[in-house]
Amino acid sequence: MCLQLCGMTKTDAAVQTLSDINPDGVLESYTLNITTVQGFETFMASLTNKTYSPSKDGTGVDLVLSCVDNYEARMVVNQACNELKQTWMELYFLL
Repeated sequence: MCLQLCGMTKTDAAVQTLSDINPDGVLESYTLNITTVQGFETFMASLTNKTYSPSKDGTGVDLVLSCVDNYEARMVVNQACNELKQTWMELYFLL
């Protein structure tokens, strides 16, 4: 499995692995700096996109799996998810 994931970003590798486990799930991968204004706005827009769950209350996603690699980015994810009352988990993905 590792050879298939080599050269991928860790977010894309996580999406691939989770898709293999549950092919019915809808997963999106974002590789960006969420500590910038533009990155934060992109992140917030992805959370409020209801394309897949138009009738769902709150955000359009069930769970945020965070793959950030520094404290500042982790706090940004925490802030955004708390503001939107969105469930999130830190994902440590070891290749």
